[in-house]
Amino acid sequence: YYLGNFGGFSIGKNFVLYLAGYYVLSNDNILEKLEKNIKWLFGLCLMETIASAALYYKFSYYGDLWIHLIGWNSILVLLILARKFLNNSNGFTVYFGPVDKLKKKDLLYGILIVSNYRRSLL
Repeated sequence: YYLGNFGGFSIGKNFVLYLAGYYVLSNDNILEKLEKNIKWLFGLCLMETIASAALYYKFSYYGDLWIHLIGWNSILVLLILARKFLNNSNGFTVYFGPVDKLKKKDLLYGILIVSNYRRSLL
């Protein structure tokens, strides 16, 4: 154990990984390149997952770096698939989307007020 290790989780390592992901994925050019190569990313993610299962069952290997690599690639694939297929609008998203269209008589307005009040208490 070391300073910053809380229950096996490192705050510093997770913060650095979060910032790296934020700076890499905030660039639209990178996201477009990833979207063009989604087939390769999905294949890589699938091969890594199969290799991880084989390594675990054959050699009982469960390496931190290997698991983080699989997790990173899986998140990239899920983000690109969501950007490709879930970037649309329907009646549900139109109703629950913009808050400025809400009137005081709407139920969602009351939920929003309670939610903001709870956040201000924290």
